[in-house]
Amino acid sequence: MFTLTDTPVKFIGLLVLFTFSTLWSLYQLARKQTGPTLVSNLAHLAMSVVMLVMVPRTLWQPFSSVIPLPATVGFFGIFVLWFGYLGVRGLAAAGSLRRHGWHALGHATMFGAMTWHLAAMLTHRGMGHAGMDHGAGEMAHGPGATMDPGAMGHGMGHGAQGAGGMDHSAGMGHAPMATAQPMSMGSEPTDMAMILAVIGVPLMTYLLAAAIWNLKNVISPSAVIADHVGHEMAGHGHYSVGNPRLAALADFAMNFGMFWMSTGLMVPLLPFFAHFSF
Repeated sequence: MFTLTDTPVKFIGLLVLFTFSTLWSLYQLARKQTGPTLVSNLAHLAMSVVMLVMVPRTLWQPFSSVIPLPATVGFFGIFVLWFGYLGVRGLAAAGSLRRHGWHALGHATMFGAMTWHLAAMLTHRGMGHAGMDHGAGEMAHGPGATMDPGAMGHGMGHGAQGAGGMDHSAGMGHAPMATAQPMSMGSEPTDMAMILAVIGVPLMTYLLAAAIWNLKNVISPSAVIADHVGHEMAGHGHYSVGNPRLAALADFAMNFGMFWMSTGLMVPLLPFFAHFSF
């Protein structure tokens, strides 16, 4: 979670991105459509809504108290398989549908990144990290350094609580904990954070590359992006109706928003990612 006080740009930016992707998903659902497209659009809506409620504490705590985090991880894991299936089906088809197959595999990777992020939260929650808010696993930069909630984005105790930070994960079934203790790079939590960061490298690389590609299509949509009929036949949603530039912008909101929200997970491996929280 983020706060307007500690990370105002990231807080507002993520809210804007995920609100737009949510509205676009609702727009896509407000029509008659094929069964596969309906499933895919519902999946996109669910991802947008969950990403939106993950931003402020006031939304995430009630959400996570009702829906257990393992269930959320499993839910998005299912849609990784769903979009993977659509991608393989598309690649086995002829003509333009083959290009739509690659598009569906891109969605599968995006949902894979969401599943990775949530699994990282679950991992750190299970390890009972003091001062970890939301379990996202953003560690301090150097040996023996204390966790810096102001510099890390997602997952740290809020900077307004001081450098130690108070644990805000009560909404996830944890009682509030005392001041966070220093962690060294050789400690188990930091080792786990490093492993999670390494796993995230290909996913984060995809999200950034896809976001750049989405912006290109906002400026100049490709023939595949503007192919409403092909998108409907492919069944992966998000592009079946409406202005293709807005569809590409909604995809950018999801891909870049997921990238930006997850940067804190990469800090143990790539410390400069801490600068994405401001």
